[in-house]
Amino acid sequence: MLSVLVSSGHGQFVVVSVQVLAVHLENMQNVTFKYSERLEDIANNPAVKRTTLTEWLRSNQIHNGQRSMHLRYVHCVSKYIWDASGKCWIPRTLNRTPAIVLNSSTRSYSLCNFGLPMPRSEFNSVLNNRLLMEEKNYNTERLADEHELLKNALHIEQLAIYESVIQAVAQNKQILLFVYGHGGTRKTYLWTTIICALRSTGKVVLAVAASGIASLLLPSGRTAHSRFKIPLNLTDDSVYPVKPKASKSEVITSSLPRSHLWKNFTLRTLTENMRLYKPNLNESKKADIAWFSSWLLDIGDGKSGVPVTKDEPDTKKIEIPQRFLLPSVQESLQTLIQFIYDEEILANPTITRFSDKAIICSKNKTSDYINNIVLAMSQGPTHTYLSSDSILTHANSQVDREALYPVEYLNILSFNGLPPSHLDLKISAPIILLRK
Repeated sequence: MLSVLVSSGHGQFVVVSVQVLAVHLENMQNVTFKYSERLEDIANNPAVKRTTLTEWLRSNQIHNGQRSMHLRYVHCVSKYIWDASGKCWIPRTLNRTPAIVLNSSTRSYSLCNFGLPMPRSEFNSVLNNRLLMEEKNYNTERLADEHELLKNALHIEQLAIYESVIQAVAQNKQILLFVYGHGGTRKTYLWTTIICALRSTGKVVLAVAASGIASLLLPSGRTAHSRFKIPLNLTDDSVYPVKPKASKSEVITSSLPRSHLWKNFTLRTLTENMRLYKPNLNESKKADIAWFSSWLLDIGDGKSGVPVTKDEPDTKKIEIPQRFLLPSVQESLQTLIQFIYDEEILANPTITRFSDKAIICSKNKTSDYINNIVLAMSQGPTHTYLSSDSILTHANSQVDREALYPVEYLNILSFNGLPPSHLDLKISAPIILLRK
């Protein structure tokens, strides 16, 4: 039951009681719950699903030859009052009927209501499956052209993996592949080629990755937890199979190879560094890229560095070559920015040029600081976008929240997942929109 303040004219107000009646289809009601509650407990609690509509229907069921309510839905408020805490209708003690507001959480209109023909019955299974509709809505002609361009650029190792996947799909055969390759072997390029090949023929491909950043590299990629709705019930009592101070072999043993599915996987390896085949690279540049890639691989394989202690052979101290270090002076950051974003890029910015380069930062604060410097160095006028921050005031609160939390204070707050209150952009400045 709600109490609404309504103006009656001449500066006078009256309090009107309003009863909100839910309108929804079967099992399509809205369910509210606290953030700390477990989804499993909510799903197994029948009281959560109760609404004014479900309890009115239950009260009108015939028990022992008679109905307990025997009233139409919009008339039940004249004899009964809705108990929000117990989620049930109880007899009204006062002869006072509140106003009624119908709250519909679903739409039950059909095409026939608007004089339009209904779709054929074979389409119903597709229309009722949103995921299937998304996967069937690609431009197959454009994907076919893109697939031909990507396939023609595959090298021998990539082409062998590509053909094994396409052949397995054509034969309706299930295969499990584990493709291993260091950075620069174009694993993502291979996945994109396979995805375009299958989607261009109308096949359904669910491209998923373990993290949000990795999923952005795949065409229409999603995280596995988002796509398959894998529940994550994280509590203070959650226990994870992490062994402290484990050796490298123990960490590997406790991961994927320990799965009962691992024996069914076919291991394929990509070894060719495709970064060496970039156009306009002289022999000196190719030698530098090859040496740097080899140096990174040696670090990852544990071949470089000196063990810190004898008890921890996998923890090593690695000396970074001097040519990869910036001197610790005041101009170090400016030197790094000019090395990554040269004058040509800053003078003629394009989305493609900016997207090919990045400075990795460990903190968001540092990233914002560098972004502002790069933006100031680039050409073009700055467009500033301001947020509209305010505090939601509770109806029964007597605290002056605007005085306690002024807008100036709200503007300095920074939260993960929300844009800053002061956002500066320029034309051709790249931005990333993340979907969880």
